[in-house]
Amino acid sequence: MTTYPKAYSFDGWDTIVGTKARVKVANNTYAERVGANVIGIRLHNTYVVEYHRDGSVIVNDGGYRTVTTKARINEFIPVLWGVYQHDREWYVTGRQAGSCLYQSGMDLTGI
Repeated sequence: MTTYPKAYSFDGWDTIVGTKARVKVANNTYAERVGANVIGIRLHNTYVVEYHRDGSVIVNDGGYRTVTTKARINEFIPVLWGVYQHDREWYVTGRQAGSCLYQSGMDLTGI
């Protein structure tokens, strides 16, 4: 497997994926085009992180709040944010608001 550098923006992932439909970036994890304006980081059948051309970064657990899902989200989101667990609840730390309750489908750029 070719090792690709990580990118933390749509443009960065767009360059890595290039003209391919998808690129393997970790075990069971691929960067792939979801549409003209979205690059998704897919773990199994769930886009755990989506980078949109407009700058938004969406996280999604697909109903699988597992150690692996959380690890992939943290691995592929910008270092400005992080997802952690406390008392069986997931939280997101952000650059502006400290931390808040994690919700699948949330846009990190507003935190």
